Amino acid sequence: MDSLFHFVFSIIVGLSLNIRRKHKLRVIVSAALLVVLIDIDHFFGMTARGTFHNIFFVSAIPLILFYIGYMYEKPYHSIKLQTYSLLLGLMLIAHVICDMFIDGSVKLLYPFNMTDFTMPDIWILATPDFFSPIVSPTGIALGIILLFIMIAFYVEEFIYNLEKNKEKLSIAVRDTNEDVF
Repeated sequence: MDSLFHFVFSIIVGLSLNIRRKHKLRVIVSAALLVVLIDIDHFFGMTARGTFHNIFFVSAIPLILFYIGYMYEKPYHSIKLQTYSLLLGLMLIAHVICDMFIDGSVKLLYPFNMTDFTMPDIWILATPDFFSPIVSPTGIALGIILLFIMIAFYVEEFIYNLEKNKEKLSIAVRDTNEDVF
């Protein structure tokens, strides 16, 4: 996929998740720009679809942002950076999936393994006489990304409930300790 597709598709994903309602549009655009930045490995003599398209880079960036958000936002009872990091993670995964299905291969385990990973070229045709696909690699990739979008609808709610339950647990433990002593 070209970089423009990844940028526009990431904005569509962000808008479909109603991020615009809770956050400013610049949050979606900044995440889309970060998603496109992993294509920089096509330039500057780096291993194409390896240097930044591997699972270590794609998972490390959102996890680091999530941790920073967790530590920074904890005193303020905010989850904006944590939500942003999970949105970015979903967009990065979608980027790699699109590249695997539509453009060929990705070096998922780079730099430890140079093996190219690709998805099978699956085509289900309506009739053998006329090329009219019912299922194509592009449709499968978009279906997988739709699954990620459906999961992402519950990300912010999941984080919010996790924080609330942790807060209730700490209050219960404190009350129990006061009763014992």
